[in-house]
Amino acid sequence: MHPTVAFAICMFAAGVSYLPSLDNSFAYDDHIAVDKNEDANASTTLAEMWTHDFWGTNMSANHSHKSWRPLTTLTFRAQHALAGGEHNTTHLHAFNIAAHCVAVASVCLLLLADMSQSSGQRNASKKAQVSTGNRKDVYEAMAWGALWFACHPVHSEAVANIVGRADLLSTIGATLICLLCIQAARSSMQETSSCLAQVGRMLCCLVLFVCCLLSKENALPLPAVMGAALLSTRRAASAVSTANHHAALAWSVGWTICFLPALAAYLYVRVLLCAGGQMVPTIDKMDNFIPHIENNVDKGLMIVALHGMYVMKAIWTFLPLSDYSYPSVPIPSSSKPLELLTDARIWTAVVFYAAAAIVFLRLVFRGDGGGRSKSLALPIAWIIFPLLPASNLFFHPGTVLAERLLYMPSVGVSLIICRAVLNVLNWCRANKKAAVLLWFMRASLFIILASGCSICRERSRVWKDNKTLFTTDSKRAPQMARMFRAIGAGHWDKDEWAEAEPFYRKACEIAPDLPEMHNDLAYVLDQGGKNLTGSVLEYEIAIQMKEDEYAVRMLAPPIKGMICGISST
Repeated sequence: MHPTVAFAICMFAAGVSYLPSLDNSFAYDDHIAVDKNEDANASTTLAEMWTHDFWGTNMSANHSHKSWRPLTTLTFRAQHALAGGEHNTTHLHAFNIAAHCVAVASVCLLLLADMSQSSGQRNASKKAQVSTGNRKDVYEAMAWGALWFACHPVHSEAVANIVGRADLLSTIGATLICLLCIQAARSSMQETSSCLAQVGRMLCCLVLFVCCLLSKENALPLPAVMGAALLSTRRAASAVSTANHHAALAWSVGWTICFLPALAAYLYVRVLLCAGGQMVPTIDKMDNFIPHIENNVDKGLMIVALHGMYVMKAIWTFLPLSDYSYPSVPIPSSSKPLELLTDARIWTAVVFYAAAAIVFLRLVFRGDGGGRSKSLALPIAWIIFPLLPASNLFFHPGTVLAERLLYMPSVGVSLIICRAVLNVLNWCRANKKAAVLLWFMRASLFIILASGCSICRERSRVWKDNKTLFTTDSKRAPQMARMFRAIGAGHWDKDEWAEAEPFYRKACEIAPDLPEMHNDLAYVLDQGGKNLTGSVLEYEIAIQMKEDEYAVRMLAPPIKGMICGISST
């Protein structure tokens, strides 16, 4: 396969998969982060924008989400200005599609660089660095790996939802940084680059790293990913001698440390912006129920299960969803050991992280270049480290699981797919009788990727607006209380109280332990005017669940007095 053809196919697939989203309006988080965000609407000054979170709230406010992404917000603001002072949703979605295509192109380059450094570093000739066998096999493997990234259904939220732009921008920057690191490591080994050129690469990496951080917080662990890229590249060329092994390790660590000042400066600015307020956001149980699990053993098991879900969805999914809020995700219980033994999420996490530990230990301590570990270290690092900010290990983020968070980690899956396909192609070339296996692999990949492209197009249409999204996902996952609540809110906005009531009742039925569900249902019954007794009972339930009387904040004065009188007796 010619490289130009391979690139063209990948870019075409990336664009075609999300073309239907051009007709979409705002959906879900778009309303808060873009449509109603004064920073995105240029209603605030640029200086004020840099002190606000992604949703337009001052970073020092206790109710701030603490997600500081000024560069992403700046792109919304720029498009608002270019469109004549209004948000053109077609242009906003077109930007996301274009960014996805750029991300796919950068992944193509990364796949080629990874195959080059993994397969031919021992030989200084250019041909040996391009492939272990046939150049066409390398480009075909690159095409399959990049297509896996381009047509992955889990990316539908990042591309079709406008706020997913943060993930797109940070991933583009991260892949470019990785390419520069691999090139720097290769040049240092071959001594083909001057010190000035290496300094230039480092400065470019630092600028891109800062841009990634200002796009989204999942770029925080990028130095670890770059360290894996540098170390695996250097170790691939290390001779068996201990001296070369130690030199490769020291060079990689030294290069990685150069990222730390930029990281420290970013964290310091965040601390200054949050001065006077709490450093981490206050998380509702519906958004992220993990900090609300009382049993610490069960909480640990849920975190393990969450990581297993992330790994499984990063590999592939045929059922992408827009929401995983409480109580749609099953919580493992230590009191039910048989269920734990059959929980695929926990086993997936245990096996994956055990394999990752073995790979990195062999890479660091084994003296023969790390064996096969050197070709797996970078993909595994791409999967693990970008998920750390959302892992619930260090702090609790504002969501228990979001598919757009998997946009960057899925680069690692594409690297693994690419290496696996290349190995199969090389083996089939050496065994001419294996032609059936070769065509079976190609047919299987084509079917999977064609179905992925179809799912992406279908999900692009689902993200058309709130009504379409919530109605579709409430049918796909009937345990998502937030979806029914959101559908009811659509009727609420139109004062359609009778139509809203069944959806709020369904939300209360699914999540009876959430006071906001009873609060909303009580208000709908109150405004409907036909069930005052039911309204009072629902308000009383909400008040008993939450002592700060969150439930009565929207009540009319006569009803408020009635409820407060009941709760005081």
